[in-house]
Amino acid sequence: MKIKFIYQILSSIVLFFSIGCTKEIKEEQFGNLHGTIVSLDSQSYTFAALNKATVKLQAGNYNVETTTDSTGLFEFNDIPIGTYNLFYSKEGYSTFIDYGVQVFGGLIPVQLNTISLYELLNEKIVIGDIKTNGVKGNYSSNLNIEIEYEKIEETNTMCLLLLSKNDNIDLQHYEYSFFKNIYFISDYFHLISDYEKFPENSKWYIKLYTVASKAYYFDPETGKKVYYTANTDMSSKGSFTISEAEEY
Repeated sequence: MKIKFIYQILSSIVLFFSIGCTKEIKEEQFGNLHGTIVSLDSQSYTFAALNKATVKLQAGNYNVETTTDSTGLFEFNDIPIGTYNLFYSKEGYSTFIDYGVQVFGGLIPVQLNTISLYELLNEKIVIGDIKTNGVKGNYSSNLNIEIEYEKIEETNTMCLLLLSKNDNIDLQHYEYSFFKNIYFISDYFHLISDYEKFPENSKWYIKLYTVASKAYYFDPETGKKVYYTANTDMSSKGSFTISEAEEY
């Protein structure tokens, strides 16, 4: 009976140290990696936390990925120690690759420097009243360009004025022109059907677009089609605005 009791005590001691050693080995062979991603406004040079940015960690055949939270923070926990490449990306922003990031074992995470991604959306759409004769873009004190709209009769189209992004764009319009909203658009939306460049000899350019109301783009974050639809605002004499709707 005494021998059995001693055996139980020794077994407990061995188990205790075995668990401790296993935990210590895991801590030495695995590590944690934390970081933050912010968006950089190239014009104002201000920063903001970038939500839902994708971060991929890669080394050989080992690939894992995560996304940032609302504060721009991302975490990789319990990853094998070693050297990794990190890929930072988000639709509409620059992509950045961080090569040769070392992950060490232990409970203290490797804290990366803040990563800045800047916006690639360098165009803006202004939606105008299809009944107006034109709009005036005042880009500088010595440059005033007047653009004439073609009157569009179809109810399922709209007239869009696309301006390249410049510093201090001041949009002015005639008394009977109505601008409802300004939107940013990326090339992957594929909404454009036809365009006209004007003027040819300018450092910036203006395009006049006609876009079908049922045009859509694929939203990678939701996995759904997002439709742009033209809606008439009767209080503004037929001005058009664009709204988004889920797939239907």
